[in-house]
Amino acid sequence: MKRRISKILSCCFIILICAGCVNKPSYLAASFTNDEFSINESDIVENTPLFFQTNINDISFFIIKVNGKITSYFNACPKCYTAKRGFRVENDHILCRVCDVKYTFDSLETGVASCFPLILKSRSINGKYTIKKDDLIKGRAYF
Repeated sequence: MKRRISKILSCCFIILICAGCVNKPSYLAASFTNDEFSINESDIVENTPLFFQTNINDISFFIIKVNGKITSYFNACPKCYTAKRGFRVENDHILCRVCDVKYTFDSLETGVASCFPLILKSRSINGKYTIKKDDLIKGRAYF
């Protein structure tokens, strides 16, 4: 009887662990054309981060428009990146999924704290917001 209860508890534990893994965030797939990712600037809504996942070392990033200016960031920070959990959005804040430190959207570009998202080089050309694959690869150590 004790052995059966032990097996049941072990199975329940395994199910709980697996269920926890299923709840990982899902991001939009980033596709590349001529080694660049691009999105129409008109598709980027003010104060609404768009998270993307690449097939390059599982690198993820987000793009956000704040006060009309579009910027991009790796979904990682120099402090907590080893946990590989990135950031989440809550109201008008980005929060680290590891330490729960939060930052307002308008502080991201000038932030200097240890858990700020890492800036990802990008550019705007003719209504398109573009990120080069090589610039994404430069951040692979954080993923």
